[in-house]
Amino acid sequence: MATSSRWRAALASAAAAAVLITAPLMGAGPAHAQYPPGPPSVELSATTVAPGGTITFEASGFAPGQLVTAYLFSRVTVLGTYRANAEGEAYGTVTIPRRTKPGLHAFELVAENPDLILAANITVTGGGRPGYNGPGYGKGEYGRGKGEYPHLADTGNDDSKLAVTGAAAAGLVATGAGAVVLMRRRSRS
Repeated sequence: MATSSRWRAALASAAAAAVLITAPLMGAGPAHAQYPPGPPSVELSATTVAPGGTITFEASGFAPGQLVTAYLFSRVTVLGTYRANAEGEAYGTVTIPRRTKPGLHAFELVAENPDLILAANITVTGGGRPGYNGPGYGKGEYGRGKGEYPHLADTGNDDSKLAVTGAAAAGLVATGAGAVVLMRRRSRS
């Protein structure tokens, strides 16, 4: 009967080692591939445009399939509606209305549920401040202000922790296998 309980202990040790190896690795693959996502951004083909001209945009950070509406602000003007692709990216070309007054304007991409606003400054030529080159000029910023994501944790990817976990799990498997071999030899003698 004592041999049977030792055998069970060795088997339990090997099973525990197998769980320690597979549990972290099963969740690590997909999580690493999907998170952390890059920060939402918008890039414009031009930041200076004449009334009636076009601007092409590339934006990221939306939910897959999410509807994205392009606006021009000083005076609210809808420029078009687009759908984000499976990677959460939206692409398009908008035409600046001919009646747009010259000067600095905000180009915004707005999505709801989840809410996301990406903005970039553009200059409509024909007067105003054509030499403007202030903060955020031509580069999208999260929301309407500056900032990274203060509400998100920095999860990152630390391969050294995975290596240490794998080495520890391999050691436990070796210990369990050694215990099984030892138990077999003792039971035969």
